[in-house]
Amino acid sequence: MRTVFVILFLCLLCPQMLSAAGHDQLGVQTHYGHKTWEPISTLDAIQALGVGWIRDDLLWKSVEKEKGKLEIPDFAWEWIKAAKARDLKIVLTLHGANEDVYEDPHDMQAYANFARFAATQLKGYVDVLELINEPFNHFRRKMPGSTEDNSHWNGWNPQTGAVDPWVIKYSQTMNAMAQAIHEAAPNQYKIIGLGCSPPVNARLLKVGVSPLVDGLVLHPYSHRMVPELLAWGSQPSFLERDGITVGDSQGTFASVMKDMMKLSAQFNGPKELWLTEQGYTTYIPADKPKAKYAGFTESAQAKYAQRRFMECLGMGIRFASWYNFYNKGDHPHQVQDHFGLMRRDGSLKPSYFAIQNVARTMLNWADEPWGDVKIYFNVGRPDTWPVVWDGATLASSGEARAYTFANEKQRAVAIWSTERADGDLQSRAADVLITSDRLVTGITAMDMLTGEQSKVSFEQVGQLVKIEKLMLLDHPTFLILQIGEPAVAKSQNHSDHFAKAEAWQFHSPKNIDAKWRMEKNNEQSVGILDFNL
Repeated sequence: MRTVFVILFLCLLCPQMLSAAGHDQLGVQTHYGHKTWEPISTLDAIQALGVGWIRDDLLWKSVEKEKGKLEIPDFAWEWIKAAKARDLKIVLTLHGANEDVYEDPHDMQAYANFARFAATQLKGYVDVLELINEPFNHFRRKMPGSTEDNSHWNGWNPQTGAVDPWVIKYSQTMNAMAQAIHEAAPNQYKIIGLGCSPPVNARLLKVGVSPLVDGLVLHPYSHRMVPELLAWGSQPSFLERDGITVGDSQGTFASVMKDMMKLSAQFNGPKELWLTEQGYTTYIPADKPKAKYAGFTESAQAKYAQRRFMECLGMGIRFASWYNFYNKGDHPHQVQDHFGLMRRDGSLKPSYFAIQNVARTMLNWADEPWGDVKIYFNVGRPDTWPVVWDGATLASSGEARAYTFANEKQRAVAIWSTERADGDLQSRAADVLITSDRLVTGITAMDMLTGEQSKVSFEQVGQLVKIEKLMLLDHPTFLILQIGEPAVAKSQNHSDHFAKAEAWQFHSPKNIDAKWRMEKNNEQSVGILDFNL
């Protein structure tokens, strides 16, 4: 099977395919900024993937090795220019501590100076500057005076309700960096930041985010769950844990994203959502049975990648990046080694082709709410492996997702079942009702995993399009609608709607005298109930 992937990979690198720009909302994480972690030669496969972006790091300590003397290293320029030559845009994370030079490894003024220098040097090469990766991690832990009592990953003290000092410091550092970038290169970069869990991001928004920060960063890993769920939401145990909840009671991805942007608007925060990390690992669990991440099959990784990216596109999220492109290592039981789309030997996982299909298919489509989609399953599918996370049970309801898209001439619906991938049961049939203000002249279903296409039988009455017993898969199907003239809505108010009392089931309780009668009122039938107690 790996031989097949390698052959396909080589075919994908033909010159005419490498010349096209990638999808501007999609990207992958690389690790060129760590020098020896990933060979620059993988850029060719990323270009062929069809995404428009890579995300990588510029480590502060690699730039300022001596106090006050800053220089971008040659190896960084090498990969930055190589990406630019392949028309790949760059999200560059200004990241890392510098304990070798400064007593405070995240000295605020020095970090701002680093940001100013980078912005000055990288104009024309980098498109987005992200201000420190996951500050709840190293930034928090290396803060001088940090203890278990005053430093928590979720940014608050559950005993006092106070916001942790590190949250305040990161807010000040982020805002200082944004100001420095703006002064050095006004309007040259998109500036994005925050990058914490939803509760911490909510606290940062309340503390105050500079208007120079354009994008709110979130890393919505689903860990052991389906991609439509996150370990957040309105659960009592989460409220006790975090002091704040974001999202609905199910912890759906869509609700958490919407709530984050509502909070951002409420506190005059960033207007765009940048999901700069998310992914699934294909490691084999052995040593840590209670690890945060489950080990998924390569097939499930591929299907979940498509589901997450299609939901991001359907919601109009500005940017979604997959973590990561190249496996970090080969140890079969190491979680972090197996998030990649490419193995260490250069062969490609099914997830590579799954994301490629999404990027290429969706290149000329945009999310557009042109109609409503309702889905009715004939058979339920409860989650056979619900996840208990910090006292809350998170389980897929087995419902469906549907998002509408349009291009210049067509409309489309992306649709799938949110069940766990690769189960032992057949896909379920569902009746699908689509409202369309245009006549539909034909529908083609494309399996986004395989690319196979088939014609779909349907019936349209007025503006209602009905598809009976459509097979909903555990990965997206893309329904492409050929449209014609405007469709006239069929009136639902018929004069004979209540014409016969026999159409109603009326039960008269004992000791109540009741009578049902029909009358005409303005050419409509009206049912009247007379009763005496």
